Amino acid sequence: RDALLANLRQPDSVLRFRIIASLNKLHKLYPDVELDPSIVEMVLASEIMNHWRSYQIMGKMETHLHQQSFNAPLQKSIDHELERIFRLLKMLYPQHDLQSAFVGLRSGNKAEHDSALEFIDNALKPSIPRLVVPLVDGDISLGEKVEFANRVLHSTIDSKDDALVMLMTTQDPWLKSCAAHLIGILGLKQFRAEVDEWATDVEPVL
Repeated sequence: RDALLANLRQPDSVLRFRIIASLNKLHKLYPDVELDPSIVEMVLASEIMNHWRSYQIMGKMETHLHQQSFNAPLQKSIDHELERIFRLLKMLYPQHDLQSAFVGLRSGNKAEHDSALEFIDNALKPSIPRLVVPLVDGDISLGEKVEFANRVLHSTIDSKDDALVMLMTTQDPWLKSCAAHLIGILGLKQFRAEVDEWATDVEPVL
């Protein structure tokens, strides 16, 4: 437990996901094992803010969302962010069936989706649903999510160039692959060194 908690703020998103999943499993096998809620809450807040940042990036890159080689890894990263958020919530609220709520949110069934939203709204303390529900509410448009993100983060992404830099500097290989795609289709030769470095990355998608 101590080794996992000590590395819960690991910047590498893939490794961080594995650490969170391991803590989930540990807590399930040994429910009496205590987890420091302050550390979990800190990482949860960071994950939520990063998720809102992803929507700001999507807002600036909306014209590229129809391209499969850009949209697929972006959506994959967003799905991973959301799963990390719900796994952290499960640690904080082990008495609630947040796994079923997560499955309901991802289902294509509107009734199940709406029921999961209502459950989250009622089960968690008010400050959390205020930030999480708009992330997963299918009735909220991308533009509305970007506006909400601007208010939550107290900052904006003002241009496609800024969004590209955000993608390039992330520790998420899926988002970096989106950056590689844009650098390629836009012919941005000034980033040749970065692309050459990514070509030997251990993550196949990148």
